[in-house]
Amino acid sequence: MTELNNLDEIIVATQVFASAKKEKLIQKDAHKFEVFVREPAQNNMANRRVAQILAEKYGVSARAVQLISGHRSPKKKFRIML
Repeated sequence: MTELNNLDEIIVATQVFASAKKEKLIQKDAHKFEVFVREPAQNNMANRRVAQILAEKYGVSARAVQLISGHRSPKKKFRIML
């Protein structure tokens, strides 16, 4: 699900696979991704790494990416401030 709130931010839906052997970012739709990260799903490590990967993808700082839902779920939504 993609939501465009205004021109300055987008909402990105992700399916996260923690503790993967290789890091990958697979784009499924305009703002929908599958993200494979090496970090485990413990102590927010995988969530932080996903935020860093999305920041690199959209060319913004990691501070511009905020997890808004799915903190303990593989299905997450991130707000990216452009």
